[in-house]
Amino acid sequence: YGRYTVDERWRVDLVYLLGACALIPLLFEKMPGRRYLALFLILVYPVITFILLTGGSFGLPHVETALWGGLLVTLVVAVVGIVASLPLGILLALGRRSDMPVVRMFCIGFIELWRGVPLIT
Repeated sequence: YGRYTVDERWRVDLVYLLGACALIPLLFEKMPGRRYLALFLILVYPVITFILLTGGSFGLPHVETALWGGLLVTLVVAVVGIVASLPLGILLALGRRSDMPVVRMFCIGFIELWRGVPLIT
C-alpha cells in the first residue's frame, strides 16, 4: 500500500478484487460473456480504477499519488507502459518502412539507440 491512508486502503483492495473477478473468467475459453468482460476490462475498469484510487469524486477523499506504493505502483506502471508501448512500437515499425528518408532515419535511429543500450547497467 505504500503510505496510502489506512482508512482508504479498501479502495485499493476493491480495485484488485474487481480486476481479478473480471480477469479470471477470461482464462476459460467456454465461459459465457467473455466478450463483455473483455470490453469491461478495456473500457470501464480503467475509469473505475482511476476514480477509486485518486478519489476526489463521488464523496471519496482525494489521495495524492505520492502516497501510493508497493504492488499498486508496480501494476500501474506496468499497465501504462504496456498500453503506451504498443502504439509507439507500431508507429516506429511503420516509420521504419516509410519512403520518406527523414522519417525512416529518425525511426531507425530511435530503434537502434534503444536496441544498443543495455537494459541493466
